[in-house]
Amino acid sequence: GNNNSKDYVFKLDNALPLFNVYEVTGYGYTQSGVYYYGGDYPTILLHAIISDSANNLWNISVYLETQEIVFFYWDTNTNSWMYTIYNTSLVSQVTISGDRSSAEIYVYTDAAKLSDGQYTLKTTARDDAGYVNSNSIKIAVDWTPPTIIDFWGEPWPGDYGTWDNYCVIEGQWDIYYK
Repeated sequence: GNNNSKDYVFKLDNALPLFNVYEVTGYGYTQSGVYYYGGDYPTILLHAIISDSANNLWNISVYLETQEIVFFYWDTNTNSWMYTIYNTSLVSQVTISGDRSSAEIYVYTDAAKLSDGQYTLKTTARDDAGYVNSNSIKIAVDWTPPTIIDFWGEPWPGDYGTWDNYCVIEGQWDIYYK
C-alpha cells in the first residue's frame, strides 16, 4: 500500500462580535432612553468597545439613520485598523485602537450640522466568518430655544408690589406663564 495525506489548518469561529461598551457622551439630558443634544451640547461622542473571541474582527460601520458616516476596517497589509469618513462635514474626528480581538472606537459628530429632530446612531460589527452584530442609540437634536408667550404674577392676599417690564415683588406671589 500506498498512503497519501495532507494537513489542513483552519480556524473555527462560531462567535458573534460583541459590544462590551456602547455609549454616547456630551449630551444635555436623557428622556425615555433618548439622549438630547443642542444648545450647550454641540458634540455627539460615540464610544464603543467591540470584541470577537475568535480574534476575527473585520470591519465596523457607523450610521446616522441609514447613512454610513464612518467605515473602520482591518488592513491585512499593515496589520492595523484604518478608516474612511464618508461625511467630513458631520464627523469631525475618529479614533480606533486595538486589534482583531478587541477594537475601541470614538466618533465625534457635530450636532450643529443636524436639524432639530430624533435620529438613530447605529454601529454594525462584522467578522471574517460573516457574523454580524449591531447596536444603536436614539439621539435627539434641539436647537430651538423655548418661548414664553405670556408671563405674569399675582400677589397673595395682603401682599403687594408692582408688575411691569421690571418687577418689584414683596411678600408671596403666584407666578404664571403659558
